[in-house]
Parts: sequence; C-alpha cells; structure tokens
Amino acid sequence: MRNSKHINDFIVIGISYKKTETETRGLYSLSKDSQKKVILKLLQLGGDNILVMSTCNRTEIYCEGLSSSTLQEVLSEISGGSLEILNQIAFVKEGVSAIKHMFSVGCALDSQIIGDFEIIGQVKKAFALSQETESSNTLLHRLVNFVIKASKRIKSETHLSSGATSVAFSGVQYIRDHVEELESKKIMLFGLGKMGSNTCENLVKHSKHNCITLINRSEEKAINLSKKYNVVSRDITSLQNEIDACDIMFVATGAQEYTVTPQMLHRKKPILILDLSLPRNVNPKAESLDNVTIIHLDELSQLANKVLADRLTHLPMAFEILKEEYAEFKEWLDSRKIVPVLNALNTKIKGYRDNELSKILKEVDASQHSNIVAVTDKLVLKITGQIANHLRNNSTTPETDIAAIQDIFKLEGLQQDND
Repeated sequence: MRNSKHINDFIVIGISYKKTETETRGLYSLSKDSQKKVILKLLQLGGDNILVMSTCNRTEIYCEGLSSSTLQEVLSEISGGSLEILNQIAFVKEGVSAIKHMFSVGCALDSQIIGDFEIIGQVKKAFALSQETESSNTLLHRLVNFVIKASKRIKSETHLSSGATSVAFSGVQYIRDHVEELESKKIMLFGLGKMGSNTCENLVKHSKHNCITLINRSEEKAINLSKKYNVVSRDITSLQNEIDACDIMFVATGAQEYTVTPQMLHRKKPILILDLSLPRNVNPKAESLDNVTIIHLDELSQLANKVLADRLTHLPMAFEILKEEYAEFKEWLDSRKIVPVLNALNTKIKGYRDNELSKILKEVDASQHSNIVAVTDKLVLKITGQIANHLRNNSTTPETDIAAIQDIFKLEGLQQDND
C-alpha cells in the first residue's frame, strides 16, 4: 500500500436512497468519465485501492490512505454538487465497517429492493475501472472477489432474488407472466412521473421490448426519456390514436381525475390496462367493456408485498452466508498482518542465533557445525511456529499481540505484501 499499513485507513463515503431523495442523489451522480476523474484525482492526492460506484440509488467512493473530508471534497468538485449539502447527507464508514458495507451492498442486502442482484454487476464495472486506472492493489482485488463470491452464493443458495418487489417492476413482471407472444405486442405508457419513469426503465430493462411508446402531458419529458431508452414518444394529441393501436397500456398520470374513460376504449381487439395511479386514472366503468381488462394498483401492490415478504424469509440464510464469506476474508486480512511479523521475527531470532554461534563454533570441531546449525534452525522454527499458532488460532487481540512482539523484538519497517 502506498500510504497506509492499517485496515482502518480503508474508508467509504457516499450518499444513498436511505437518506436522500432522487433529486438530491442526482446532484452527486457520476458518469463513467466522471468516475474516472475522481479516481485519477484521488491517486494524485496519494490514495490507493480506490473504487467509485454511481447508480440511481447510491454514489460511493472507497479509498485507502485519504481522509473522508478529502473524498467528499473531490466528489463535490467532480460532480458539481454542493459540498455543504454533501457534508450534511454523506455517510462515512471506516476499516471493518467499510469492508462489511461493500459486502452488504454487493450482496443486495443494502438495496432499495432487497435481493436486486443487478448491483453486483455495477460493482464489477466499478472494479474494472479501478483496474483500468491502476488504482487497485491486493486488498481491493481480494475484497471484490470475496464480495462477488458471497453474492453468487446468496443468489444460488437462497431465493432472495425471486419475484418482483416494486409496483413498477410488478407491472412489468405481470405482463411477462400473463401475456403470450409479448415481443409482438405494442405497449403504450401514459404518464411519466416517478412511477411512470420507473415503469419505463423496467419495461426497457426487463421486457427486452422495442415497441414501446411514451405519452406525457409535458412533451419534453417524454422526448427526453425516449432518447434515454431509445423508445418512441408522441405528444398528448396522439393519445386516442395510440390507445387504439396498443395492446397493453400502463397508466401512471398521477392525476386526481380519470384520464382514461370508457368512451376512449371502444375497440375490436383486446387491450390490457395496468392502472398504476392513486387515485385511479382509469374509470372503473371501463371494466365492463368487451375486450378490456384492467389490473389495478392494489393488485400489483399485493403481488409486490407478497414477494417482498417471501424474500425477507430468506434474509437469515443470506446473512449467514455473508458472515461465512466475511470471516474467510477476515482470515486472509489477518494473515497479511501476521506474515510480515513472523518473517521479521524469524530473521531477528536467527540473527541472535548466528551471533551466538559465531562464538561457540570456534571451539567446536568443524564436522559438527552443520548438525549444530540444523538443531538451532529447528529451535527457531519451533519458537516462531508457537507464536504463529497463537496469533492465528488463540489470540483474542491479534493486533495488540503483534504490536507487543514488534516492540519486544524491535521489529521495525514492516510492510504488508502489496502484489
């Protein structure tokens, strides 16, 4: 490590959905180019083992060898967000807490939707950028690998990721489960507030569908989203034509009155309408019309809540896996502290031995020298072996014991392996 010799120098700072709403998180969001700028800036300042992650739910910077205030200043500088606000909303975790946080994030246990394993893909992308910028060493490489391993185990050994848990996602999951030949259907999304925007994202991400049309009272918002997700947008004057043409319609206008009436739904071919609005935006009288099927927000919410409740029953098993993988990583982490001390101690004791032997061997027949050296080598090995066994298996305060050994034997200038 370039600047530090202690795990407490590894920290994470960030913001997440837990304390900030979407708009505020957006102020500190980082594109890939901006993430790279953050890494290069921190390297310039002397940081090491740097990983930068920015998603819709969080922006986090992991780094070793720099203070949390420095990380927050760089995030503010590169993102353009206010440093004063960031100081108020950012979280800081150090050492073991920072490491456990990455495990929790990568294993989708800190996600807004528990079990959303898309996050591990984002961790991998962030680490790829760390490697590209040569800002990662052994610590970060091992940590990310253990997090990926834990994530794979939780995904394969539990049902934590099964089913849909947001209403927007549940709507998309519903049509995937209930609509045959979905790839041939024309989908229209009417209303692009928070619910509508989330639905649009989920449609594009999970339905693998290109026949999606967006309509919103604010045409600019529809155009911007259509460009972002490479789908079609139409202005509000085309609403009736698009209703007539579509097979599936998501309604999420957020209006206080009905925006879709029975008069708009007289048609010859079937239409499935998913009303995601509260209060309802589709007049319930339309349910009596031929070829019209309406699925309401409550039904989708019940589906999401049931799936989330089912997921939560798998949390204890997920945490147990996390605990096992963290314990294995911690064992490796502790060995990084022990090995340099044992090597230095071995060298120091052999130095004592050689100094004494240089006096004794003068008085001993040369034919016995090799036997004497071999015996003393075994004694040195036995001493260091006993100390190693204590540190690895019996010590309750390994760091304190290591510090005592360093002090007693005057072991100076130790550095952990950084390959």
